[in-house]
Amino acid sequence: MTMIQVITIAREYGSGGGLIGRELAGRLGWKLLDSELITELARRAHVAPSDVARLDEHPRRFITQLMKAFWRGNIETWSAPPPTDIVDEDYLAKLSAMVIQEAAALGQCVIVGRGAQCVLREKKVFSVFVYGSPEEKLGRLQRRHSSLQ
Repeated sequence: MTMIQVITIAREYGSGGGLIGRELAGRLGWKLLDSELITELARRAHVAPSDVARLDEHPRRFITQLMKAFWRGNIETWSAPPPTDIVDEDYLAKLSAMVIQEAAALGQCVIVGRGAQCVLREKKVFSVFVYGSPEEKLGRLQRRHSSLQ
């Protein structure tokens, strides 16, 4: 029997999925990939962690997609993989998938967000989704961001 060696946690914004991931990894004695992933992506992309954090888990904006198409010379390149010398949402998503796959290959890790459940859909992982009531999420976000009060 194969034991599960990877847990992915998808979550609603403000639901506390990151806190649950940290607690779970601690109890299991496993590696946690959450904000640590930002540090690793920044190291591999040779950029500041703040640059990665700014682009982290944000969908690609239409204007960015349009500008890249014009920059590359034609509209057909919209679906082409990004050049590796440009650090943008597409490049970071590809790099993030690579880091997630490497971590999963090592096993004994809890991965929070970053589409890990999709990246690892062909692997034997245990995936959960964390949600919360609007009141719980709002309270958590107000505590995290004092400007929301």
